[in-house]
Amino acid sequence: MMRPLKDPALSVPTLFQIVFGALTLFGAFMLGSSTAQAALGEKDYEAVNARIIENQVVPRYEAFATASEALAEAADSFAEDTSEATLIALQQAFYKTMDAWMAVEHIRFGPSKFEDRADRIFFWPDRHNTGSRQISRLLKEQDPTALDAEVFADGTAAVQGLPAMERLLFGGPSQSLLLESNAEAQYLRNVLSAIGNNLDRLAKELVAAWSDQAESFKTAISSPDENNPYFKDHKGLTLELFRSLQEGLTRIDAYKLSRPLGDGCEKPRPRRSESWRSGRSKENLIINLTALRDLYGDDTALFSIRKYHFDPRLDQSLRMGFDDAISQLKSLSASLSEAVQNAESCGDVVSLQEQVKSLSSIVEGDLAQALELSAGFNFNDGD
Repeated sequence: MMRPLKDPALSVPTLFQIVFGALTLFGAFMLGSSTAQAALGEKDYEAVNARIIENQVVPRYEAFATASEALAEAADSFAEDTSEATLIALQQAFYKTMDAWMAVEHIRFGPSKFEDRADRIFFWPDRHNTGSRQISRLLKEQDPTALDAEVFADGTAAVQGLPAMERLLFGGPSQSLLLESNAEAQYLRNVLSAIGNNLDRLAKELVAAWSDQAESFKTAISSPDENNPYFKDHKGLTLELFRSLQEGLTRIDAYKLSRPLGDGCEKPRPRRSESWRSGRSKENLIINLTALRDLYGDDTALFSIRKYHFDPRLDQSLRMGFDDAISQLKSLSASLSEAVQNAESCGDVVSLQEQVKSLSSIVEGDLAQALELSAGFNFNDGD
């Protein structure tokens, strides 16, 4: 696990951190004062689960499926009718698909975990550079059977998803081949097509799993009991949704910020940033944090379970924390991979990481207690 960065010269308290500190001092008192609240029951958890699934999970997977279908069509068009125009259309479709995935990436249980779908869609971090090696091998061998839909889907996750497509569209030597007319270039375009169609299939599988079909995952979890293969009660599903919030913040801290920061602003590792080739690291984080804020805080989210009996100071701290972090990201004048290479903006990234850590602490402690949940899991166990 990445060790926390300690750089006193850059640790300037933000308004959110001041409020978080205050919350910590009187948190026990505030939560203790809520003893008059009725305990949450199965009907409370069932209702909040239904609201989150219908208003957040299902629409986000549907948006990802729509974007992935357009991406597959754009990749096919580029392979069949290669031009600057079809390349630009493919790149734009890639951006839209990435946006859609980042908005639902935090839902990492159930169908996205089954058959390694989440890893096949977005294999990152790639600690051993597996993607580059496997893509190079694929392009060198130029085996047409390797691009058969079933063969491709059964292969390594490192070449199946968005990071692999990014390497080809924006990554050095392969990018220079995109518009060439030789066999090597055509095979590269066929690989892009294979990736696009694979993403389309995966997205459609996710939508089907979260549909109202009789045999779907969504249908199965709507009636938990001792014989249910997924959840024994509704509270178990609420806990999984809560973990999506908790783990989403932990991933941002441990991977999306710690990796490019490296050993600190003196020795950053910019190429460890997520999606650094396409310059999307900042945009990805903004979408991630916005999705996590949505999962916490409106009438269709975790907040709604305690809407009329929620500690207002806890609620204010969470909302301010998310809004502060998102605003700070938006204020960066460069992508994350560029920001960590500049002393001043790197300090802003360190400050952002501290905010995310503080948010994560509130979620793991006070929010879990308010929702009568106990996360009790190790983030690294599943990664």
